[in-house]
Amino acid sequence: MKKTISALAIAAIVAISGPSARAGVIVMNFREALNSDQIKSGLGDDVAFYLSGATTPAVRKSFQEVIGNSSTIRWYGSGQKPCMVVLLKVLQIMRDQAKQQGGNAVVNVIGYYKKKELVNSSMIECYTGAQVQGHIMLKGTVAEVER
Repeated sequence: MKKTISALAIAAIVAISGPSARAGVIVMNFREALNSDQIKSGLGDDVAFYLSGATTPAVRKSFQEVIGNSSTIRWYGSGQKPCMVVLLKVLQIMRDQAKQQGGNAVVNVIGYYKKKELVNSSMIECYTGAQVQGHIMLKGTVAEVER
């Protein structure tokens, strides 16, 4: 009986303070983020990134699609800070996959949170919640572009 009451109490607390209570979206300008010192120093310039619909150099060769996905739960900053950390991780994952395939760019990058495509030529979204301070998932195609 006590276990049932405890389980119900925990379920009630989770329902009251669950993820939807603090869930939100932080919209980030992709070019501004790429040009930030934090992203530039952590990413290098071997691989370029282009959102779907943005101006892209001529593509010489296309390779496979790649997905970058990361989140942080232990960040005590606020607003865009945890999202920048997560974006760097996502771009590093995609950069490494592009290099393995022989590409120098990832083109047609789109948001891919929960496998729902978000196409925007200038903005990406970072998702936040009660447990997650920042979550970004992007999808794109590795390519060799003219530089």
